[in-house]
Amino acid sequence: MKWVFVTLTCLLFLAGCSPSNPRKEPLAKIDDYTLYKDDFTNEVNNLPAFDRIGKTKEELLQDVIEKKIMLLEAQRQGLDKDRRFMKMVERFWEQSLLRVIVEKKMKEFTAEAKVDTERARRQEVNRRFEEWLNTTKKNTRISIDDKALEKITVPTEE
Repeated sequence: MKWVFVTLTCLLFLAGCSPSNPRKEPLAKIDDYTLYKDDFTNEVNNLPAFDRIGKTKEELLQDVIEKKIMLLEAQRQGLDKDRRFMKMVERFWEQSLLRVIVEKKMKEFTAEAKVDTERARRQEVNRRFEEWLNTTKKNTRISIDDKALEKITVPTEE
């Protein structure tokens, strides 16, 4: 019985030591930053077609390296901690998160819609979305400082 326990312990130890994800394959080193093959491939695949067509992989690699050099320099200058930059990131994050929740709910409501025409489906999905939003709003604590609101001037004309 003791040897079974020792054998199982050794097997578990060896399984824990072996990497479940093989190490990423480095492609380029830019200062202390390592660009891995998978990261490069993902970067290139996310480029618009007009930025890829007619370029060799070496040219695309140089483009990615130049981009990374600029990003590293921006970080060295502390621009990644700049208030304006942080606000831009916050707005991007908010817009992205809003897009994800809206797409998720629209997909959900579209799959559940049991109507015959596309027009009726859109109306049903929009109705369900409004219901969901109103329910979510009712279940959220909201307090407004009317005095603070009075002090705000909003431009109404361009």
